[in-house]
Order: sequence, then structure tokens, then C-alpha cells
Amino acid sequence: MGIEVEYARLLPQQYQSLLNDADAAEEFFYGDDPEPSVVSIYSNDSPSLETRRLSIEKDWDMMHFLYTGRSSLEDEPLLTPLHHIVAGGEETPFQASYGMVRLLSPPQVQACAGALAALSEDELKRRFRARGERDIYPSGPAWDDDEEEYLIVAHRHLLLFFQAAARDGEIVLIKS
Repeated sequence: MGIEVEYARLLPQQYQSLLNDADAAEEFFYGDDPEPSVVSIYSNDSPSLETRRLSIEKDWDMMHFLYTGRSSLEDEPLLTPLHHIVAGGEETPFQASYGMVRLLSPPQVQACAGALAALSEDELKRRFRARGERDIYPSGPAWDDDEEEYLIVAHRHLLLFFQAAARDGEIVLIKS
């Protein structure tokens, strides 16, 4: 199966409700029929400002590399908005498959949205092509050049997702 990363947008008061209601939190994080449904970067859905839950599946480490120039599996974390998109956030009391669900505050979401908007697709393509033989999950050094366009689509999804959350004053939860 492997490690996948999923994001959810919530108003701070909605998150507080999850903290206060264990059954609602259980359904939200672990239920069989999450509402709203999760949009995958590989679905035929176009990137949208209306997406409430987004999965970047197993491409999280490559996205982190494109945003920071490093694998998220490296020891020293970077404390930048682009780092926070995949590997940042404050741990919540909710268990994820790998560690705890993490939370980005509205100011952090604002900073992430701004940092994503400042990155051009041409710059991301340049970074992808310059990756060399880096060991980046899940493919290690075997990333295929044909995957470049999928990663650009993933970036578009993340950009719109974070812009919408920033616009609406929301937190972003990161589950892996």
C-alpha cells in the first residue's frame, strides 16, 4: 500500500467540534464514506477552489522535493511555508497511518498559499529535471520523466486547495 498524504480544509470551529466529539472525529478521519469526498490528484477532476479534501497519494515526497529541494525523509526539517505543505504542521491528538494528523493554522495556510503561488510551473519543471539520482519516495531514483506533467497537475491541485483555505480563513489538516 505505501504512505499516502491527504489534506482536509476546515474552519477552526469545525476542528474544535472534532476535538469535542469523539464519534464525529472518528467518522471524519476514519469513516468509510468521508464527506466531502476526497479528490485524488490522479482523478479526472480538474483542480478546483471547491475541493475540501485532497489526496496527493504517494507523490508527497516528490512534491516536497520540488518545493524545497530536499526529500522529506531527510533529518533536518526546514521551517519554511513550502516545507510545511508536506512535512509541517502541529501534531493533533488524532492518529494517522504514519504518526499523528498534523494541523496548519490559518496564518500558516496563508503563508503556504503565497509560497505556492510564487512558484512557477517552469521552475518546478526545472527542479524535476535537475533531481538527478536522488532517492525520493516511492520510486527512489527511478522517477520517469513522463511523470513531470502529473506532478504539475498535483501542484495545481495543491495551489488551488491552499488558496481556497487561505481565502476562507481555514486550517488544513495533513494525514499520512
